[in-house]
Amino acid sequence: KFTPDDLRSGAELWSAFSAGDIGRLTALGERRSRALPFLKQVCAAANVRDTMPRKIISEIVEEGTTGFSEVFLEFVRRTGVYGYGDLQVKRYLDELNG
Repeated sequence: KFTPDDLRSGAELWSAFSAGDIGRLTALGERRSRALPFLKQVCAAANVRDTMPRKIISEIVEEGTTGFSEVFLEFVRRTGVYGYGDLQVKRYLDELNG
């Protein structure tokens, strides 16, 4: 169940995320909440969302996995925190393949 503090934290988190305020997002990720047990990990992932997914896809391909289905499944296994769908991963894979 969400407490009033959880709801306020959610509003602050959204404000920091939408403003691209990495420092504030990191600080907010340090808060403890029973309703948000993975807050720190999610905030850390959000702070590298522009670079880390591409890096992970590149690593998967460098390791020899090339078929889209296999790349997608491995990406989800490694980085489920992003919640990316197949089209997002396909776009990054297409960019990587030129």
